[in-house]
Amino acid sequence: MALTGHDPFTAMEKLANESLTLRAKSSHGQEWQLEAEDRLKQRFSDELFPALLRGDIAPFQELIDAMEGVEKYGFGGVKWQTPSIAHLLKVLAGSNCEKLTKEEKGRVLRWAVLTIGPNQPQKMVQDFLDKYYIPYADESHIAKVIRELQK
Repeated sequence: MALTGHDPFTAMEKLANESLTLRAKSSHGQEWQLEAEDRLKQRFSDELFPALLRGDIAPFQELIDAMEGVEKYGFGGVKWQTPSIAHLLKVLAGSNCEKLTKEEKGRVLRWAVLTIGPNQPQKMVQDFLDKYYIPYADESHIAKVIRELQK
C-alpha cells in the first residue's frame, strides 16, 4: 500500500489481471498455459457462481469495473505497482509537482523507476525522469530507490 497508495487487489481485480496475462502465449509452454487457464476458469467459477445463485450482481459489476481498469491502464488497473507510462503521466499532469508532499514525490519516483524497470542503468532511469519532469532530490536519491526496488 505504501508504494501505490491503494488497497491490495480484490478477488475480482486478481481475476481481471490474470486474464490479461493469459491473453498472450506463455514462455512456459502450451501445457502450462492450458493449466493456468483451467485454474483461472475454476477461480472464476468459485468467485461468481455463488453470487449468480443468490442473484447478487455486485461481484459481476466489480469484475466489469476491474476489467475496464485493466483495459485502460494495463496490468493491475490503477492499483498495480507497475503502472503504464500513460497513467503515470496522467497522474503527473493532474498535479503540480512543486506542491507534492515529500511522501508523494517519493511515491511518484518509485512508480517511475518501476515503470522503466529498476534493473536499467541509472543514467537511463535519470534520463527518463528528466524527460517526463519527475522530481527527485539528486542522483544518490535515484540510486537509493533503485537499490531498494531491486531487493
